[in-house]
Amino acid sequence: VDAAGFGLADAATGARVTSDTLFQACSMSKPLAGLAVMRAVERGQLSLDAPVNTYLKSWTLPSGDGFDADQVTLSRLLDHTAGTSVPGFGGYPMGTPVPTTVQILDGAPPANSEPVRITAPPGGQERYSGGGTTIVQLVLEELWGMSAPEIFQRDVLGPLGMAASTFAQPLPESLRERAATGHDDAGAPVPGRFHVYPEYGAAGLWTTAADYARFLIGVQEAAAGRPGA
Repeated sequence: VDAAGFGLADAATGARVTSDTLFQACSMSKPLAGLAVMRAVERGQLSLDAPVNTYLKSWTLPSGDGFDADQVTLSRLLDHTAGTSVPGFGGYPMGTPVPTTVQILDGAPPANSEPVRITAPPGGQERYSGGGTTIVQLVLEELWGMSAPEIFQRDVLGPLGMAASTFAQPLPESLRERAATGHDDAGAPVPGRFHVYPEYGAAGLWTTAADYARFLIGVQEAAAGRPGA
């Protein structure tokens, strides 16, 4: 119905936020990754309750410390009850090397995060894990043989009409004039303006407030069983 922007998109230049300003949505990316999984489940291509290692080819989630990897499923990864580690990611400064999904999961250079492992009983207490969402990302990449941004564009952003959003990392030059700059705790712009997140499903979305509303409305319409949802 209406959209507006408030405040500064860049404290150094004085550029103001508008209704079209692109923001890094960070962990608000996760529900979109979940929707991409659910679309594959609906097509019969994935099961929420099968061991996630069933779908992994280039990497395997190891068992260890008495925890059984066969108890880790897509359902548990999506609702953060899989017992997996690494709650969040710091991103990579612009112009620095960026790891592959497998390197992120193994904590291997140039990844700047710890390996993703099972460190609590799967199916137990909820424990936030961006690392678990990155396992989900690899499942989708290996299912389709495509990059995560391509999958999310095809199965989520495109069908929902989220034309202002992207999972491209780093943000393409053509969109940077519209993007909000990242700022540190003191309010100073970060070097390079923003970080790069190859953890697409966990933190890779660039979007506007109105476009994210399109996602929320789309999920509500699907849940209500409305025609064309």
